[in-house]
Amino acid sequence: MKFHYYPETDSLYIELTGRDSVDSQEASPGVVLDYDSDGVLVGIDIDRASSITDVSGLEGTEKGESSAPKVGNAPKSAEVPHLALRLLKSIFGRSAAH
Repeated sequence: MKFHYYPETDSLYIELTGRDSVDSQEASPGVVLDYDSDGVLVGIDIDRASSITDVSGLEGTEKGESSAPKVGNAPKSAEVPHLALRLLKSIFGRSAAH
C-alpha cells in the first residue's frame, strides 16, 4: 500500500496494488474507487483529503512520491493500516472491518 498526496489539489490517492486501473466508480462525493480488469479494488482517490484526515505527515511529499506518516517512534509501515482504517471510517461512516 502506498500513499500519494498532492497538496496543490488536496487529493490523496491510496494505491492498494501495483495493478493498473481500468474502471472507476464514485463511492461517495469526492471519493473514487479504482478497479483492475478483474474487478479488484486497486486504489482509492480522495478529494479534500485534509478535511478527512491529518495529512501533515504527507505534505512534504513530492508529487507522486509515496509516503506514510510516522507517529512517535513507530515505523512508517506500522502506521499505514491505521491511517487507511481511519480514512475508510471517515469516508464511509462505519468500521471498515464490517
